[in-house]
Amino acid sequence: MTASVAKRVRVRSTRYDGSLRDVFDAELLQAEDGVIRVRIYAGTIVTTATSDTPEIATATQIFFTDRWFNVNHFHEIVAPYSNLWYANLSMPAEFDGAEVRWVDFDRDNQISPSISTSCATRLWASS
Repeated sequence: MTASVAKRVRVRSTRYDGSLRDVFDAELLQAEDGVIRVRIYAGTIVTTATSDTPEIATATQIFFTDRWFNVNHFHEIVAPYSNLWYANLSMPAEFDGAEVRWVDFDRDNQISPSISTSCATRLWASS
């Protein structure tokens, strides 16, 4: 399925023990061939187990149904973020057409702003 018009989906992440990490609504950009790409806009409310907080920066998130990581790209550097890219180590994502679900292992790999996109892509592709 390829998104042809803006569709809202829910993104839900849990910790390995099943507890809620966060949940938010996002715009579906792509859902095909095991790749789910969403955009969360600055100001979107992100709900955690203890609070509702507005997202501080617009970001594109890329999830995979067959890989043990996902990728986040912030469109601008906003404190406390010090880079534009990072990868979460996670279980492969699940997507039912309305909700992206993924389990976060709480291990992130940050990509330095000095690494080119092509180099970062090669790093991720080899994992």
